Amino acid sequence: MGLVLDSSVLIVTEREAKPVSGLLATLQQHGESEIMLSSITVVEAEHGLHRAQTPEQAQDRRNYLDTVFAAIPVQSFSKEMAQIAAKVDADARKVGHFDPGPDHPSPSQQASPINGVEPSRARALKKVVGATGLEPVTSCV
Repeated sequence: MGLVLDSSVLIVTEREAKPVSGLLATLQQHGESEIMLSSITVVEAEHGLHRAQTPEQAQDRRNYLDTVFAAIPVQSFSKEMAQIAAKVDADARKVGHFDPGPDHPSPSQQASPINGVEPSRARALKKVVGATGLEPVTSCV
């Protein structure tokens, strides 16, 4: 079985200055051999780069992302996957499960000891990538 890494895993790894090789080794020790990123994760990671507070931070993030993108392939995001994601998001908003994103973490994100993904977003990721036969990873050991 394969894994799709959520941007929150990359953010935590980058902030804690852990090498990408260490992240991959940890995942492989847990039996994961097919590890990839979604194109949405690339957008989210690049967004963080452009929000850097200093030129040094931006350069550090660029170097980190270049290493990530060299080591982990990117899964394309099809029209069908986008349609599923839109429905899951709309349904979640209808019942009050809105994830405002990393700049405005929900209470469940703030309380999470690993700064994980808000539960409704994690469920949405699982539904969206289910079409690929891969599982999302939103936290790392």
